[in-house]
Amino acid sequence: MPPVLDVEQGGISENISKEDLQADILLFLKAIEKAIDVKPIISTNHPFGDKYLTDLKFSDYDLWIAEYGVPEPKIPKVWKKKGWLIWQRTDRGAIEGVVGNVDHDILHQSKELPLIQAVDSKP
Repeated sequence: MPPVLDVEQGGISENISKEDLQADILLFLKAIEKAIDVKPIISTNHPFGDKYLTDLKFSDYDLWIAEYGVPEPKIPKVWKKKGWLIWQRTDRGAIEGVVGNVDHDILHQSKELPLIQAVDSKP
């Protein structure tokens, strides 16, 4: 599975402008993409996406959207045409044998998860 950048309100400094934040995020995504030749996935929620991820370049990346307790997630404007790849439907799920809450996520039924090739680390 490609790497995922999780960006949300709690992870940003109040001292950074929206423009600088977007530039930094895009720089990071491009660096990861160049290093492993795979586009990362962006994980966020609708309010944060519409407020801070407004550059159309973000739509080049797949969206992992977090929204709970609804039949369908709201999509940030940048991804309206593309839609979501993965939907985190709750962070309070349960799995037998696991202590505590777990996220429950689904892959969009009409999309495929981009996979990366394993790299042989032997010299």
